[in-house]
Amino acid sequence: NNIDSEIENKLVVTLGPQGARHNNIIYPVQEVEIKDLSGAGDTFISALARKFIQTKSIEESINYANQCATIVVQKRGVSTI
Repeated sequence: NNIDSEIENKLVVTLGPQGARHNNIIYPVQEVEIKDLSGAGDTFISALARKFIQTKSIEESINYANQCATIVVQKRGVSTI
């Protein structure tokens, strides 16, 4: 179905320690010691939105969001960056 394909190409799917996927492209993250996953998803989506508003580049935004979420998972508890 063309509608399903159009939607799929617009999704940003987080993949945990593998990074994120958009338009069938994987945006990897560096391997780090994970201490706590609390807030990682919220951090990812807020960083993605902030960077996309600033740059209008989904690729740059996903990479930035990955970097921010990677920082957060290395800390215990919910933290700010």
